[in-house]
Amino acid sequence: MNQQNETTVKDTEPIKNKVLQLWVDDDDIWEALDAAATKQLMDLLRKLAYRGEDTELITIENAIVRLAYSRIGGKCKAHMERYFKKVKTNRQAGSLGGQTTAQKEFVPPTQQEVVEYCEKIDQYIDVPQYMEQYTANGWTTKGGKPVRNWKALVKAWHKNNPLKANDFYERLDLIDENSREAREINEFFEACWTEYPNQKGKDRISMTQKRKLMNEVGLDEMLRAIARYRDEVIDKDPEWIKHGDTFFNRDYVDYLDANVESAQSEAKATATRVRSDGKIRQ
Repeated sequence: MNQQNETTVKDTEPIKNKVLQLWVDDDDIWEALDAAATKQLMDLLRKLAYRGEDTELITIENAIVRLAYSRIGGKCKAHMERYFKKVKTNRQAGSLGGQTTAQKEFVPPTQQEVVEYCEKIDQYIDVPQYMEQYTANGWTTKGGKPVRNWKALVKAWHKNNPLKANDFYERLDLIDENSREAREINEFFEACWTEYPNQKGKDRISMTQKRKLMNEVGLDEMLRAIARYRDEVIDKDPEWIKHGDTFFNRDYVDYLDANVESAQSEAKATATRVRSDGKIRQ
């Protein structure tokens, strides 16, 4: 190649290396482009850059460069399509912490996995309740968004409801959902639930709590407690009636036989101290 052509190639080398070598695989065209003037190469690049957008305003006089354009055009389009597809994939991956959708597909943990993770980080929670709540919610957050990281939820749960190690292991006296005990617990609870006047918050009552009610209170007394509360709110607007989870997790205690009898005895004792003038004797 003569000195003039060497200078031309040198001048156009940055353009050729960065762009054209991606698409040109024909030796004859390469040689022609090596010999082409910078202006001709720039016309080629401009026509490629504005492909589909008023390219008739850009003319290529050199026949070899026009041939290069026809060869490169199709490959250029294919490369750009692949490029934009990659950009889209990278953006999705970025929103998922640097992993692709397939890599980040959420798989709910087993109870044993949660137990082992708590032991690993030395942060203890009520694992059965954690599993039951998120399983019932379809592994979604309070805002209804799908859970992406169950380990982060374990840490958040521990921050709000930490347990000591002894309590952690005590709560791991787990209940097999397919066992006879589980069936008995569910039958017991359904009998109670159908009698309660405001059936909201059922999914926030854990299997552990249901078992406690069955074993420590029993069906007959629970039904009496529910009946007492139902009579108490019979004339109230529904919005003032406690949600089911509030009653069964905590407030049922006030309506158990022993507490009602105690309250009645207290009222009776107070009444006997009242004199006819309505004053209470000291």
